[in-house]
Amino acid sequence: MTPELKQALWDGDVDKLSELAGCVCCCDEHTFEHCPARIWYGCRGQYTMTRDEVAEWAEHYQKHHGLSRDQFLNYESEK
Repeated sequence: MTPELKQALWDGDVDKLSELAGCVCCCDEHTFEHCPARIWYGCRGQYTMTRDEVAEWAEHYQKHHGLSRDQFLNYESEK
């Protein structure tokens, strides 16, 4: 982290943070895990689960609750 970015974090300077590490995501549904704005919680998709997290939850529900991956992701409603 650069000193300038660190200072903007301490100052709470959202304009400077956006300039130095702005969000590169178009929305909360199309987000990147490597978005620079995640460092200061300024990413539009900050609270969107990553693919790995979805896979872990699907595995958990299959193991502990007997749901298939398709059931967990609600793909069966599309049939």
